[in-house]
Amino acid sequence: MILRPVRPTLGRYDTTSSPDFAAADQRELLEQLAVFAGPFDVVTARRLAGFDVEHRRFYALVDELVHASLVVADTS
Repeated sequence: MILRPVRPTLGRYDTTSSPDFAAADQRELLEQLAVFAGPFDVVTARRLAGFDVEHRRFYALVDELVHASLVVADTS
């Protein structure tokens, strides 16, 4: 799976005041993924975020970010 940020050119984005971010762990993962300027693979993102191999919480958080339209998943 290849992921890409929805708005990679916006620079810093304040997620702390957004009502869409109920969980701090979603906010933290999005901030970690913001280092990518373009597409990135899920393995690299998982390692950057500090999750162990095949950590279910990581995939759940990515899924939540995709459903919130903050990250796009390319499964082709």
